[in-house]
Amino acid sequence: MSIKDIVIYGTGAIGSVLATFLQLSNAEGEKNIHLVGRASVLDSIKENGLTFIPYQETNQQNWITTTGFNYYTNIQQVPRADVIFCTMKAHSLQRSLEDAKDLLSSNPTVFITMNGLGLAEIVEKYLTREHIIECIVLFPSKLENNIVRNTGGNSTIIAEKNEISKRLIPQLFKPDTLDIQLDKNCKQRQWQKAVMNIGMNAISAITMKTVGEVLATEPLRKIISQLIQETILISQKEGINLPEDMEEKFWDFCSKDPNHRPSTQQDIKRGKPTETKFLNGYIVRKGKEYGFATPASSSITTLMDIIEKKI
Repeated sequence: MSIKDIVIYGTGAIGSVLATFLQLSNAEGEKNIHLVGRASVLDSIKENGLTFIPYQETNQQNWITTTGFNYYTNIQQVPRADVIFCTMKAHSLQRSLEDAKDLLSSNPTVFITMNGLGLAEIVEKYLTREHIIECIVLFPSKLENNIVRNTGGNSTIIAEKNEISKRLIPQLFKPDTLDIQLDKNCKQRQWQKAVMNIGMNAISAITMKTVGEVLATEPLRKIISQLIQETILISQKEGINLPEDMEEKFWDFCSKDPNHRPSTQQDIKRGKPTETKFLNGYIVRKGKEYGFATPASSSITTLMDIIEKKI
């Protein structure tokens, strides 16, 4: 099957990264790349082009600017889709898919690129599983108007390896554009990333501390340790075998950037909903399903619910 129409559904930071490299791979202009997002962002891109700045790159000659997109503020305006990259926040996924029901009726392939667990189960209400590809985004980035920056040095997206992804990825991205790795163990790596988010994000948001400040507070370290153990327990029930030293990997990973403030804290500061219900909240829901108590995850989820209801 040839790909003609590609939709970036939720043109934020990651959506802008994907759009940049999809357009770089579309030099002949054979594909239509549709951006769906906020009017303020799309208007800026339409007027000035979409500019991608590689990590710590100050030489503007090495910045990448792409143009030629189609722009929509409503998914229902998009005429058709062969591939859809869902790049909105996890809490918006259900509503966004409901809005896109007509577009999904033609069975496009959907790439899930946001943080969170259990997202494929939501998409499966609208598409069969073979049309869904889960991804892990290891590409820290920030979008301001029409400019998206790589803010962390990493530049990898890991996609679920199956027959469809093996066929589609080479059609979407040419070599030496975006590093998309296909991994048959994508689910395990998804859970490893989730451990990092479950252990730190909500704790940092509740306390409004940097990662380093959290790590320096012993009572918080004890709570994090319990959060990790609860997550490992649920992952095992889900058939996922995480590394035996998963907790050590967590401490090592977090200690590398002590001044970091996770996106969950940033969401709270901006008065926006967080992804907690698809991280800590997912562990609580699965704990109830399997009959396991998850006291740390339950407490954190409850506290975040209270905070979010006030914003």
